[in-house]
Amino acid sequence: MNKNIFVSFVFIALLMIFVYPWFIYSQLSLRNDSLTKHQKVGVKDSLPVFYKNLTERMTFPMSWLSGNYTDFSEWRKIAREKLNQSLLYTPPEVPFNPIIIGEEDRGSYVAKKVVLSISADSRVLAYLLEPKGKCPFPGALLLHDHSSRFDIGKEKMVRPFSVSGEKMQSSLEFVNETYGRRYVGDELAKAGYVCFIIDALNWGDRGGGGYEGQQALASNLFNLGASFAGLIAYEDVRSAEFLAEQPKVDTTRIVSIGLSMGSFRSFQVATLSDNIKAVNMLDSVDKGSGGPRCQ
Repeated sequence: MNKNIFVSFVFIALLMIFVYPWFIYSQLSLRNDSLTKHQKVGVKDSLPVFYKNLTERMTFPMSWLSGNYTDFSEWRKIAREKLNQSLLYTPPEVPFNPIIIGEEDRGSYVAKKVVLSISADSRVLAYLLEPKGKCPFPGALLLHDHSSRFDIGKEKMVRPFSVSGEKMQSSLEFVNETYGRRYVGDELAKAGYVCFIIDALNWGDRGGGGYEGQQALASNLFNLGASFAGLIAYEDVRSAEFLAEQPKVDTTRIVSIGLSMGSFRSFQVATLSDNIKAVNMLDSVDKGSGGPRCQ
């Protein structure tokens, strides 16, 4: 046997005897180490420690920016259908059957209390402000905020009438602190807008849960197969529909307007309803001018 071949053979044999077993052992040890490792902290900075894995799996295939769509109208139709499915609130369709139960003449406009079926599940009290003069007028869908204040809802944006002294005082305090002593709805009515507003569930005349009960309400609605947020969104769409049906309203000029949670509701209802033609989102109070900023 050639000496060089013999030396090579001996070297390989020694490797197999001494090195290969060590290599196998080290690989098994690494494998065992990886299998025995576990999370010692699961949440950091209010996020799961594996949040990066989750974000990498979020591809947003239905986004307009995904590049999967070229026709905006078609994309909007598909996206709206998906959003409606996600609301988890689809009660049977019912007519509004509105009944006016009170009116107050406010000079250039009239404030009305209207009771209507905002859904098959809820018949609610609303405010409708109608300017005097030649119509049609532009419409404004008013959407109140959260503000952790549940004793009033629609009274945050429209000056109430025929209410308790306690509710009137609460309304005045809120408007003075938040809207520079001006009711958004009344100011718009003076400017020639037909305005409409209801209480969201758990606010104003539809209250009962308050701040402490809002999470339980949302949880219980889920257990009943519905979504609290979806229910509010559905009712906002119905409110836009009711406003558009008013004979004095120019259906080509309807704006949604709100502060804070109302801002979110404003652009959300615009995505869900073709009746909304413009969105006005109120920001925080500008102390210098005595009123909120608009976006």
